[in-house]
Amino acid sequence: SGYVFGQEAFRTWLREKRLYKALCGVAALVGLYVVFWSQAERMATAAVAIERNFYGVLWVQDHFQDSTEEPSWYGRALYHGRILHGYQYLTPGRERVPTTYYMENSGVGLTLRNFPRPEGRGLRVGLVGLGAGTLACYGEAGDHYTFYEINPQVIDFAKAYFTFLSDCPAELDFRLGDARLSLERSESPPDDVLVLDAFSGDAIPTHLLTREAFELYEQRLTPDGVLCVHVSNRHLRLEPVVARLADEAGWSIVTIAKRGAVGLAETESDWMLLTRNEDFLKLPAIADVQRPPERDPTMPLWTDGYHNLLRILR
Repeated sequence: SGYVFGQEAFRTWLREKRLYKALCGVAALVGLYVVFWSQAERMATAAVAIERNFYGVLWVQDHFQDSTEEPSWYGRALYHGRILHGYQYLTPGRERVPTTYYMENSGVGLTLRNFPRPEGRGLRVGLVGLGAGTLACYGEAGDHYTFYEINPQVIDFAKAYFTFLSDCPAELDFRLGDARLSLERSESPPDDVLVLDAFSGDAIPTHLLTREAFELYEQRLTPDGVLCVHVSNRHLRLEPVVARLADEAGWSIVTIAKRGAVGLAETESDWMLLTRNEDFLKLPAIADVQRPPERDPTMPLWTDGYHNLLRILR
């Protein structure tokens, strides 16, 4: 009888334990639902526009419109999920001020402002990742900017809710689809500057960070051209990956890290500049703010057949 009683007690304990685990699971699911529902409701309430497609949720929100302390911060932001993808001042006269990761003292801003303009033609710039179109602020009459963007909703939002593109005097071209495939198919003249800005999110396109991809980028650049790679990412250490790729190909490489954030319009950023043009890297505007890139001597080379995101988690 003691054995039977013990068995029954064990079965009762097991049922209660399973019930407890089940209740904990239900409570966790309810908690997650409340969090996500609250976030979704906040986004929907505050958003100027919001759309979901295969690539996720894209939304536009105005900020600081009622601010009495910092009225000059008034502006409009583009988000992909929780990631900021662009900010434009809405105060008159400031609409073409480069903001966020693309400010004039950022690596890409310094490159576009200081790259020697070719004789007899404007600057040719390729840009992988459109965002709100902020980098169009640097375009001048006679320049040609080609944006490569995989998400059609991004192009629609950049044109409908921001004026970076419509205010730009340069000739603009948009290539919808995977950037690497578009670059492979391109028959346009090579670019003076090629900007890679597709790695700030949670899920990065690793096929754009391989040896084969970087061989393609060099083919799409003029001999003195500069490849600007945006490696700001809260989750992944991308700098050693890019440094390994640059060293393998024999590029000269520096990092320009902009520190100090103010509001939403002035954010920190890390840009890596790769080039075979040593004279460009010696320009005072570039040389005075550059540093050697972060390297990892044990970092394997990323190829089309190998990459390892777990290795570079922060």
